[in-house]
Amino acid sequence: MSRIFDMLRKSEREATGKVSATPWASNSKVKAAKVPLEVLPLGFENVEHFPARIQPDKHIVTCGESHVPGAEKFRVLRHRLQKLRAERPLTRLLVSSAVPREGKTFVAVNLAFSLAKTSRRVLLVDADLRRPGVHNVLGLEAMSGLADFLHGKIDESAAIRRLDPSNLFYMPAGHSATDIGDLLNGSRFREFLTKAGEAFDWVVVDSAPITLFADTPHLATLVDASLLVTRLGVTPADTIQQALGALEGSYVAGIVLNGEAERESQHYRYYSYSDEQEDSPSLQGNQEDSSDG
Repeated sequence: MSRIFDMLRKSEREATGKVSATPWASNSKVKAAKVPLEVLPLGFENVEHFPARIQPDKHIVTCGESHVPGAEKFRVLRHRLQKLRAERPLTRLLVSSAVPREGKTFVAVNLAFSLAKTSRRVLLVDADLRRPGVHNVLGLEAMSGLADFLHGKIDESAAIRRLDPSNLFYMPAGHSATDIGDLLNGSRFREFLTKAGEAFDWVVVDSAPITLFADTPHLATLVDASLLVTRLGVTPADTIQQALGALEGSYVAGIVLNGEAERESQHYRYYSYSDEQEDSPSLQGNQEDSSDG
């Protein structure tokens, strides 16, 4: 475990330079994949089409044909996840952070848009029911969604929108609820994630911070893998360790570093546990495989 924190400290030092200092970027060549013919997710054929002409900006760098700084980093992350799923089941991804304001929602939204470039069946779920933020990043109004579905007020298809013209499927957090822990820990959400994992190619779930609420580590056991987002030069190493400890027993695919490398330019890196060895740059490991425990 100590070596991954050495890499985090090294990244902080490099952040004073240029974005091109990313150690693996020059070795990763991502070829554009052909978008498959449309096949609607089984059981979700009646999802409402919702017009949302989302434009690339500093919050959404992977939408459209954008060359916004940071877009390439998400393409590389997408490529690594695609390689990983060739080795193990990987459809449902939890994106979280140790504490608030580390950029988890930003990463979840941009990763979902990037995945939607090569697949027509990508679902983005806002499961941060206490402080939902996906709709703000998308520039949309709050609307019915996950909380309403979990309360039994609407069915799952009514809780999802298909954002046109991007074709990204989106489940908002929905209207506020007081029994959030019970909702997320209940069988209704578990069964939904199982069904969504079978119907969609990718399901990206944005959750509450890991160290603040018990339901987030529980959600990590319901998905295929988790991504931990940390803010470059801000998140203390012991806080990262605490978050990883809370995820013990679930599969952690790796850490996404989020921060500033140049003025007005976002800087992103991805570290899996296999990155602790310089000759193994591909995304492969999890915390149980780490020699540092």
